[in-house]
Amino acid sequence: MRTMMATHEQLNAVWSAIDLESGELPGTYQRRIADSGTLACYASLVRPDGLRRFSVQVVASACSHLAYVMGRGFELVVEHIAQQSEAILHLQERPGAGKAIFAILCADLIAVSRASSDVALASALFCKRIGAWKRFFEAQGDDGISRESYVGLWGELHAMASMIAAGTPSPDALRAWLGPVGAPQDFSFGLRAVEVKTSVAAQMTEVHVSNAMQLDGSALEALHLVCIHCEFRPSAGITMSVLRDRICAVLGGELSGSFLETLLSRGLANPDVAPWADWGFSVIREMAFVVDDSFPCIRIGDIPAGVVDLSYSVQLGACVAHRVDVASVLSAARFGEQA
Repeated sequence: MRTMMATHEQLNAVWSAIDLESGELPGTYQRRIADSGTLACYASLVRPDGLRRFSVQVVASACSHLAYVMGRGFELVVEHIAQQSEAILHLQERPGAGKAIFAILCADLIAVSRASSDVALASALFCKRIGAWKRFFEAQGDDGISRESYVGLWGELHAMASMIAAGTPSPDALRAWLGPVGAPQDFSFGLRAVEVKTSVAAQMTEVHVSNAMQLDGSALEALHLVCIHCEFRPSAGITMSVLRDRICAVLGGELSGSFLETLLSRGLANPDVAPWADWGFSVIREMAFVVDDSFPCIRIGDIPAGVVDLSYSVQLGACVAHRVDVASVLSAARFGEQA
């Protein structure tokens, strides 16, 4: 079975071969990529700068909305073929672009080309995937996900996996995961929500609340805060990739594709090329709290007029009276049932 890493290595080998064989005269030196799926894909070097380019031929109607710079280091150019229903997409790195992430991006797009034997469908999937990569660069920049966001994302995935293991149907767990789209809480099951906070500090004594809506349950039947305290070390614990693959295996097929696109929009490529890809998380302690009317937090109705961009921290020691069993919170995380 082909793997993303094998494709990534294949691409780098093609670019290296072109680099050795091409001359120094200005121009584009190109090779077709073998076994690239339904769509014809090409790897190129553009001289004299030696910048890498990835090109693919698609159905023109699928890419009518594509014509933008994808990030500080990458540019997408659409070349329409005169009097034909096809177009060629050229994805080219710019000077200073991250070498690793560009190869991963191209390998991921080749995997999409292999996903369907129908040219029109493969073209549509390919262009949709480029949109997901655009969101990746918009959210994280060319250098990828930050350490703080990486830790927070692992915690959300750990919570999702725990919900599924506790009996939440996997489609419901994925549908409820609204953190990536900017919802107030990370998981929303109708009128019940769960906010997840993860820390890899030596002690987890407080949590940072980035906006007043995160712990405002005034419009909800139930709101819970789940806190995950972890060790984060190289070559130890459960890596992001392992956790991601476990969830993909449970979701299966079409759902796993949607899940991976969501991760991409959060800045997590596949394979993981973040600086902490080989680091793993070991859970030290998990805590859950019911956020009721007496929970120590700031609510929207408490904020005076004129106050904006509010963020604050909550000391967990002040929340002991609100502590509940983590397993009970996660097992009740589903649609249409009483929390």
